[in-house]
Amino acid sequence: MDNVAKISSDIDEYHENFIASVYFITTAGEEIVFARRAFQNEYHAKRYIANVLEIVKSFLKASDLEIEIIKEAV
Repeated sequence: MDNVAKISSDIDEYHENFIASVYFITTAGEEIVFARRAFQNEYHAKRYIANVLEIVKSFLKASDLEIEIIKEAV
């Protein structure tokens, strides 16, 4: 987590699915996929991202780390 500068998320539509993704953005600007899953509707994709971000926030709080979370999809 030392090299992580930001946390980002997005939802892409692919054929008839919605792909929910959460990324760690490093200090060098590279994106690392942390979580990704396909859903049949956008609502569930948004809920997935919200749940993943809650888990990450809890971890950051317990670790006394501060990393900017960019909420793009939710």
